[in-house]
Amino acid sequence: MKRNHPRERPYTIEGANVPTFLKDLRYATRMLAASPGFTAAAVICLALGIGATSAIFSVVHAVLLRPLGYRQPERLVRLYTEFPDFPNGGLRRFWTSPPEYLELAHDLQSWESLDAWNLGGVNLAGAANPIRVTSCAITGGLMSSLGVSPEIGRAITPQDDVQGAPLVAVISHGLWQRAFGSDPAVAGRVVQINGRNANVAGVMPPGFTFPPGELDPPEVWVPIQLGPPDQRRRGSHFLYLIGRLKPGVPLRQAQDEIARHVRQSEDRWGRGNHPFSPKEHPIVSYPLHGEVVRAVRPALWTLMGAVAFVLLIACVNVANLLLARAEGRQREIAIRRALGAGLGQLIRQFTTEGLLLSLAGAAVGLALALGGLKLMIAAGKASIPRASSRFATLTHAIRSTNATAPISVHSAGRTARTTSPWSG
Repeated sequence: MKRNHPRERPYTIEGANVPTFLKDLRYATRMLAASPGFTAAAVICLALGIGATSAIFSVVHAVLLRPLGYRQPERLVRLYTEFPDFPNGGLRRFWTSPPEYLELAHDLQSWESLDAWNLGGVNLAGAANPIRVTSCAITGGLMSSLGVSPEIGRAITPQDDVQGAPLVAVISHGLWQRAFGSDPAVAGRVVQINGRNANVAGVMPPGFTFPPGELDPPEVWVPIQLGPPDQRRRGSHFLYLIGRLKPGVPLRQAQDEIARHVRQSEDRWGRGNHPFSPKEHPIVSYPLHGEVVRAVRPALWTLMGAVAFVLLIACVNVANLLLARAEGRQREIAIRRALGAGLGQLIRQFTTEGLLLSLAGAAVGLALALGGLKLMIAAGKASIPRASSRFATLTHAIRSTNATAPISVHSAGRTARTTSPWSG
C-alpha cells in the first residue's frame, strides 16, 4: 500500500520557517561531526583549491587587472627609440637623447603632454640620518600629467625645471615617515641632495610610485633641468619618455604621426647629425600599463589557469566524496523515508551539508590565501612589478574567495541533488 507523505511546509528563511532551517543546519552539523575523516578530507580539498585560486587571483588582479594609480591611465603611453641594426638583435626599447625629446615634445600634435625622466641614486642629508635613496629626475610637467596631487605641499612644476632654478624635491610617503618622522611641516624644509641644498616641496600620497613597476622604486623626485637643446648631443641617450594622448586621439593615430616625423627627420637633420630613421633609428610606443606588466603577464595567466584547474579537481574530488557518502547512507535514507520525510526535505538536508562543507573550505581557504599572499610578496618583490602594492590585504583575499567559493558551493549542492541514491 502506497504511503502518503505529509505535505511539506514552504521552506524560506523568513518568519516562522526559520526554525526549520536551523533544524536542518543543526542536523547537518551533527552528521559532519560524526564523520571527521570525511569532513576533514572534503574541507582540505576545497581549502587548497579555494586558497590557491584566491591567492593567485589576488596577484593577477593587483598586477594585471587593476589600473595604474594615475588620472585616466589608459591615455598614458611609453615611447622609446631603437637601433635595430646593432649586433645581437639590436637595441630595443632604448633611451632618448635630450635634443630628440625636446624635438618630439615641440613637434608632435597628438599628445597632451610629453615628459621625460631618468633614474639614479642620491645621498640625502638633513633628515634624521644621512641615507642613500633611489631618485628620479623628471621634467616639470610630469606630475601634472600623472594627475596625482601631493598630500603635503606641492608637486614639481615647469618653473622648477628651468636650468639654474633653485633645487626642490618631492619625497615619497614612506620616506617622509621613515626619515622625517612624519613631520607635517616638512614642506619648505632644507635638505642636502648630493651635497646641494634643496627645498622639500611636497610629500606624495601613500601608494604613489613613479615610474610604475620598478623593483626599487624611487623615493625622491627632483626636476631634471635639461636646458636648451644642443644638437651636438643627439647621440647622448639617457632619457625615458612618457606621453599622455589628447582626449579622443587613439594610439594608432599618434603612432602614424610619429612615423611621419621619423620619415622626415633625415631630410631635416642630415645623415651625419644622428636623425631618426625608419630602419636605423625608429621610435616605438606602447600603452604604459602593458609595458609595466609585459614580462610577467604570460607567466601569471598561465599560473592562474593552473590553479583554476586545481580548483576544478578539488570540486570533482569533493563531489566524489559526497557521492560515496550518499551510497553509504542508504539505510539512513530508507528509515527517514519510512518515517515520513519527503524527497524535497531529504535533498534540502543533504544540500545543507554540502553548503556547510563549502563554507568551511572557504574559511580555511581564506586563511591559506592570506598566508600565500604574504609569501608571494616576500618572494616576488625582486621579480614581479607592482608586488610592493598593497594587494595582500584581507579585503582582496575575501573578494577573491567570494569569486571562487560559489563554484564549490554549486558543485556540492548539485552533487547532493543529482547523484543521490533517491534522486532517480
